[in-house]
Amino acid sequence: MIAISNKWPILQYNVKNAFMYADIDQEIYVQLPTSFYNNNNKVYRLCKALYSLKQALRLWYKHLLKILNKLGFVIFNYDKGAFINLTIQCIILYYVNDIIISGPKADNIIT
Repeated sequence: MIAISNKWPILQYNVKNAFMYADIDQEIYVQLPTSFYNNNNKVYRLCKALYSLKQALRLWYKHLLKILNKLGFVIFNYDKGAFINLTIQCIILYYVNDIIISGPKADNIIT
């Protein structure tokens, strides 16, 4: 609403394989699918989050939050999926792996 009423440019991104960027903060082991050749029934320890993990969304959010904090963004008080940076006048909205970025100047928007 802010971006439209002020005629700010709006950019939308879809982060491909977003969950795989997040490090796992506990030990999680998986077994290969039955269609995958695995004659010795080994289990494998995950180093990165996978889409189907229950923890994946939380880990990705934690990773994104760490990056945005380093860039000077803070969480909007009323919505945990909105980040603002008053210094460069930029707003970021986040939902799962989709990100919308807007601000008054196209040069200030992170690309």
